Amino acid sequence: VFAACKKILITVYFVTLLIPLEAQTTYKIRYLGSAAGLSNNSVRCVFQDSRGFMWFGTYDGLDRYDGYEFKVLRNRINDSTSLPHNYISAINEDDAGDLWIGMGQGVVKYNVFTDIVTPVYFAPYQTKRKERMSMYINSIEKDDAGNMILGTSGSGMIIKFKGADLGVQIPLAGREGNVNNNVSIQALHIDHKKNLWVFIAGLGLYRYDYNTKQLKP
Repeated sequence: VFAACKKILITVYFVTLLIPLEAQTTYKIRYLGSAAGLSNNSVRCVFQDSRGFMWFGTYDGLDRYDGYEFKVLRNRINDSTSLPHNYISAINEDDAGDLWIGMGQGVVKYNVFTDIVTPVYFAPYQTKRKERMSMYINSIEKDDAGNMILGTSGSGMIIKFKGADLGVQIPLAGREGNVNNNVSIQALHIDHKKNLWVFIAGLGLYRYDYNTKQLKP
C-alpha cells in the first residue's frame, strides 16, 4: 500500500511540474503592416487559398502574402485586365482555383496563374437580361456543390450555380416583384449541416431553401 501511495505522489508531483510549462507556451507574432509591404493597414477580409497563400483585402488593393513578401493588385486606369476597384470587401475561391474578389463596385474572378481578371454577370429576378455585377459585395461563400453565393448591398443574394453562364437573383419567400432590388445581405454562413444562413439588413435571419430556391425567414 505504501509503495502504491508513493507512486501516486510521484506522478502527481511530475504533473504539477508540467502544468506551468504548458501555461507558459508562447507564440511568435509578427506584425505585417504597410512597412512590410501591405497596401493599406485597414484590412477588410482575409482568405487562405488552396495553395496556401494568404490574401488580404484592404481599402487600397488586394494583397497576396507568401510568407516572405507581398504582391499587391490594384486598379490600373484604362486597363480592363486589372481590378475595377481598390476597396476589397470579400474573397473566396471556386472549384477551378480562381479567386472571387468582391469589391466596392461588384465582383470579378481572378486567375492566379495568368493574372487575368474576368467580370461576373447575373440575370435580375424574373428576367433573362445579362447585367454585369457592379454593386457593393458584402460576402462570398462557396457551398459543397461548387455554387458561388454572393451577398450584395441593394441587390439581395445572387447565386452563380456551378456550370451556369449567369448568376441568378434569389427571391424572398412570399414576396414578388422588385424586392431583391432593395435588400442588403450583410453576412452569409454555411454550417456543418450544409445549411446556408443569410442575414438581411432590417429583416433578420433567413435560410436558403435549395428545393424552392427561395430565402425563408
